[in-house]
Amino acid sequence: MAGAAAHEPCGCGTAPAVPDQLVCRTCLTPLALGRPPRTLLATRRARIAHRLEIVFDAGTVELAAGQEVELGRDPATSPYAHLLTDGTVSHRHLLVALRTDGSAWVTDLGSTNHTYVNGVRLSPRTPSPVRSGDRLRLAMAIRAELRIVDHDASD
Repeated sequence: MAGAAAHEPCGCGTAPAVPDQLVCRTCLTPLALGRPPRTLLATRRARIAHRLEIVFDAGTVELAAGQEVELGRDPATSPYAHLLTDGTVSHRHLLVALRTDGSAWVTDLGSTNHTYVNGVRLSPRTPSPVRSGDRLRLAMAIRAELRIVDHDASD
């Protein structure tokens, strides 16, 4: 039973990346222990019903509900610094957050060359709401599209 469960998608819908994977890479449910009870599945799905994708030319940043990430050229603070190598991007440029209710927010961290959403310059250090389809520009040349992906939380 445990081996069979490891090949099935997790209750959150994520398929195992490798055979006999022990833990779901999205929600960290132990796959080898079988599927959690149905009520727990519904709760877990509700918690991860949203995902934010920030699609740059060089790659995509993904956030699950309740996560935030700092973007900039400093690899010590930005796990995606390799996507933002343009010299006009600040070392600590932007904070992006996806709340558990599915709302997304961006905050310019006082960057030198500013952050723009749909061509409008953001005020420094002021969280601004963003929606799926919004266009993001960091400094002079780094552009991205924001996508909020809603998963079906029903069984």
